[in-house]
Amino acid sequence: MRQNRQVGTCSFDNGPIVQQKRIASLASKTQNWNVFVKSFLNIMNDNVSRNANSNIASNARKTYIEELAKLDIDIDKILLGSNIRIDDTTRTHYFSDGSKIAKAYANLNSDKQEYFENKTFEIIKDEGIDAFNKLHFYNTLKNYQYFIKDSIKKTELEKDIQNLVPFLPKELKSRIENPNKQLYDLLYREKKELDNFDVKSSIIAHIGSYSFDGDCWQAELIDKKSDGKIIYDLTMAIGEEITPLQNFIDKKSELKSRVEEHSFLQKVINDNKENKVYIKFTTDKSFVNHRNRVTEDMPKELVDELDFENAISLYVSFPKRKYVRFVLLNNRNLLMLGIPKDFELPGYKFEDLMTKEEKSFLSTSYNSFKIFDENGKMLN
Repeated sequence: MRQNRQVGTCSFDNGPIVQQKRIASLASKTQNWNVFVKSFLNIMNDNVSRNANSNIASNARKTYIEELAKLDIDIDKILLGSNIRIDDTTRTHYFSDGSKIAKAYANLNSDKQEYFENKTFEIIKDEGIDAFNKLHFYNTLKNYQYFIKDSIKKTELEKDIQNLVPFLPKELKSRIENPNKQLYDLLYREKKELDNFDVKSSIIAHIGSYSFDGDCWQAELIDKKSDGKIIYDLTMAIGEEITPLQNFIDKKSELKSRVEEHSFLQKVINDNKENKVYIKFTTDKSFVNHRNRVTEDMPKELVDELDFENAISLYVSFPKRKYVRFVLLNNRNLLMLGIPKDFELPGYKFEDLMTKEEKSFLSTSYNSFKIFDENGKMLN
């Protein structure tokens, strides 16, 4: 079973995780504890193979760390040890994902959390620790703060994290104080245009995502002096040339006005003060049906009926980390894609919106593919 690793067909295929659970179960019955711990770490880290893996699906997965914590083993040694980065020429060290370590500790009891915080503080302050591990544990701590649910504790951690910055090497401090420096360096010719936005986040990397595969720069931009309800989610290709910000700016006014003038979409966005809309833009357009990922699960008759030319790809974020993808068509109709369980829209219950339920091992996804006009009337 270990030599024949299952490959997930999509982001929501939990088959590979189920296989790792079976390996862990068999290893415990035969008292092969090395295999058991490694399989459990694979589960916690989501260290399995999938043909596609979206951030939304990945963030929704559990770490199952509570089950491992029930056993009589030194869980801190396993978690913190696997988070250390070393030059492992013999390939025997297990490297955990820092964000998964953070999520695991956020789900453990207060004693474990206090131990993690204190040890991480010690590592970052230790002059004998190399710059790479300092940065890695700093990022792990930032992720840990994100996963903590207690708002008071979040605020306290923010202060603690700020107090750790002076203990980092100067080259790291400059990047932390200006996290979008790479983006500004890359787009230095367009600094004037970029300064019209608040940069919520940015990366320059080789990615594989829902709408793009390859080298690119990504940024989440918000109009300065706006209420922050509209966020522009840009993915811009880097090939022989760097895709300029100007590609987006040329179409920004049209994209923004179409979203703001759609009455039903605005009703959805403004139904809760925490709701935000992310307008996607990839290289030179908003809607991209990359590898047919948007339409592959859609009924063929619906695909044939709809015209996706000049469509706007967007998603709305709701409280409790719920996201729903929409496509705003050029004829002003709004197509809704997948929805979370028990999701509702103004005037519509979950049962009205869900058209197809897809079960895959331990997860269930729900497709909608409902179309609404700008007044919110359901058209199919």
